[in-house]
Amino acid sequence: MKRIVMLLIVALILLSSFQTAMAYTYYIDILEHWAEPYIEWATNDVALFKGYKDGTFKPDNSITRAEFMSILNRLLQIQKSNNTNVATKFYLDYDDLSKNFWAYDDIYELAYYLENKARQKVDLKSIFPGNNFRPNDPITRYEAGVLTSLIIPPPIEILNKSYTDLTSNVSFYKEIMELASNGIVKGYNDGTFRPWQKIIRAEAATIINNAYGELEYLKNNELRMRDLKKFNLNKKKPLFEYGANNITQNNLDKNFINAITTLDYLSFVGYIPYSERHLYDPNPIDSLWQLKNDDYYNVIGVNYYLLYYDKNLVKDRKVELIKEAFEHYESINKVNNVDGMVELVKIAKNIVGPQELILFLEKYFYSTKDNNDKILAGTLLVEQYLNNYQYKKALEIHKEMLNLSKDIELKSHLILNNGYLVYKNSGTKVAIDYLNKSWNNLKTDSRYRIYKDEYDFLFTSMIKQLMMK
Repeated sequence: MKRIVMLLIVALILLSSFQTAMAYTYYIDILEHWAEPYIEWATNDVALFKGYKDGTFKPDNSITRAEFMSILNRLLQIQKSNNTNVATKFYLDYDDLSKNFWAYDDIYELAYYLENKARQKVDLKSIFPGNNFRPNDPITRYEAGVLTSLIIPPPIEILNKSYTDLTSNVSFYKEIMELASNGIVKGYNDGTFRPWQKIIRAEAATIINNAYGELEYLKNNELRMRDLKKFNLNKKKPLFEYGANNITQNNLDKNFINAITTLDYLSFVGYIPYSERHLYDPNPIDSLWQLKNDDYYNVIGVNYYLLYYDKNLVKDRKVELIKEAFEHYESINKVNNVDGMVELVKIAKNIVGPQELILFLEKYFYSTKDNNDKILAGTLLVEQYLNNYQYKKALEIHKEMLNLSKDIELKSHLILNNGYLVYKNSGTKVAIDYLNKSWNNLKTDSRYRIYKDEYDFLFTSMIKQLMMK
């Protein structure tokens, strides 16, 4: 009996090992090889490389031009950098490349990308001159380096480095130096680059891994204004001027609170339990309109909740309520600060005209004493300016917003947004200089290290995307 149990356990272990092996491929000849993690990534995580039937990867074998270009094109597709249809009138002008060649489609698509979509548009023949492509020739460090450099973003900083066997009069010298500065392909300890040396499969896997990381910086559009919703700057629905006025209308205050409490409860739960109905207002909308008829001082609060909850309001009546609230705010804001007014503005921006909205937002931005409200109002104001291509005004407002928060995450977001406005107002170079300087200043704050990976990636992405403009 014990023998049977032991046999079952061994069988289960072997089955589990077999299933794991089916899911994850490991090659017997890469153990302790310097490129082991890159080969594992390239064959399993992205499946761009394949091993051989005998269970080996042969990391020190050379890789052909066709193989490398095929892998590079599929990398672009994985990273969604080359997902458009190729023009039908594009030709590969090589005598030894026909459509029945196994890698023809990949070479064709990559060649089209280089000539039409790369940051520096290049004819494939400037890298591989002549009438024959020789697809089965081993690819050199120079050829693989140039191809890779052309599909990835430039480095933020060019390394002050030179190679004894690579002079500035070599074609694509700049691209090779950018490649080295990005850390994609490095030189040797003896000061050489060895551009005409054949690349081995292990090196190719490493290059592709590094290029994948660089393409991550281009995956999402970072040249935009970032939403600040994640920071919950408006954490609760405001009561506006309730409690901010010396007028005594205690009974009306009670009616107002009862009405809005009922409306908020209904919006959250959907109904009021029968046993609790005596605690709530049976007709909250009617009660709010009655408050207006009774000249209740809390004009902004009443108008906000009517705009938010009364579904029978026609547009003209909505405009009247908004204008009345705006005028009331201007009449009292020198005496009382009304927190949360920005919530009414959010409703107003889809109802009143843009110029009227801008005029009020400007007044509110400079009058409110609540920093969160000021940031929210400033964000809405900047949005209106951008709609009118008023980049300079947007930048002036946003500069004031930068000093309103000590939260390192929010400050980082505001700096990135400011960088975008600098770009729109003053161009890429000024924006890159601003972002680099601001980024370096952020790094001196001890709190930045908590979010370092996230914001280093965002700043790098934005700067590299600006560099490609």
